Amino acid sequence: MKNFTLENYAPGKSAAFITVDHQLWNNVGVSADKNIYLLYYLNNLDEAEFSALLIEKMPGDIRVQLRTRSKIFDVSELAITLGGGGHKKSAGAQIENLTLEQVKETILASV
Repeated sequence: MKNFTLENYAPGKSAAFITVDHQLWNNVGVSADKNIYLLYYLNNLDEAEFSALLIEKMPGDIRVQLRTRSKIFDVSELAITLGGGGHKKSAGAQIENLTLEQVKETILASV
């Protein structure tokens, strides 16, 4: 899957990402039901400290969904730095005027 990446953000620490651009969003129509399956898949990767599903509904309009199984990592703190919020293991944010790649870079720079 070309939209899946595992990114290192610190020695021995990595994050799993799935990105859905606006073209895929419009053609396939990723619904809340499908999001749950994507997040479940990401959150069950042993290699990742946390996971992020990035959905570009329109160019420059990105929905970020964050999940973790870690007892230490708090995705709500990450979401707050992105202008969002949530809970320790499940959080999100809405980001405008950035590309998917810029959002991913912002997330990695924030942890």
